[in-house]
Amino acid sequence: MDNSCVWCPLDRKCVLGDSSGPFDGSCLNSFTFLKCPDSFCEKYNECSECIDHVACGWCGETNKCVDGTSVNHFY
Repeated sequence: MDNSCVWCPLDRKCVLGDSSGPFDGSCLNSFTFLKCPDSFCEKYNECSECIDHVACGWCGETNKCVDGTSVNHFY
């Protein structure tokens, strides 16, 4: 919650920016400002929807979409 940066959920990092977005044009038009990020991936209930997104991975053990990939998870 820093007013000099925005959270980029796909990149999983903060970059310099303000309420209009990142100064460098990153984040693919998806960012949050002055709030903690929600899980980007938990809204997907099907494996095929989940893995269509580069920031998400399907957890076969729990049958849930999680932030991360098949190699790295971020929860």
